[in-house]
Amino acid sequence: MVYVSTDYVFDGKKKSPYTETDATNPLNIYGKSKLAGEKAVLELAHSPLILRTSWLYSNYGINFVKKITQILKEKSSINVINDQVGSLTNAEDFAKVIIQSLELEGIYHYSSEGACSWFDVALLIKETFNLNCIVQPIDSESYNAKAIRPSYSLLSKEKIKNELNITIPKWDDELVRFLKT
Repeated sequence: MVYVSTDYVFDGKKKSPYTETDATNPLNIYGKSKLAGEKAVLELAHSPLILRTSWLYSNYGINFVKKITQILKEKSSINVINDQVGSLTNAEDFAKVIIQSLELEGIYHYSSEGACSWFDVALLIKETFNLNCIVQPIDSESYNAKAIRPSYSLLSKEKIKNELNITIPKWDDELVRFLKT
């Protein structure tokens, strides 16, 4: 059984990438429900594989990259959160890693390499499309989001890189490639 989980199982208090063995402590219902799923899979499934990922984006569905790209093209100025740090994950890359991981068992992390904030992502999209929108940084508290999110949720990918002998692309290189296709 393959179960896709999230960086939101962590509370964001650690200031270095989370490993698969770090203590979990979700801050919101989404993280709590994903952690409950992880526990059920580990308890009930034979040879379970749990893949935690973060900040997924693709051409499909609702995601930050699609949404912010549209907003940047439509507005003259926006505020974007700059104090939540993690890493993007291209859904196509993640799907390929899921297929490569089918023989693995246990918990693994996968996202692009490098750390970024949502503000960094917005700036890169603005630069890539040469847009005129002014992008201002704002902290999470000022944004008044409904859900509490971890301020730092970078995932360590050392375990999966070693097991699969893969190189993981950097978040900014992968995002530019994605945006230009």
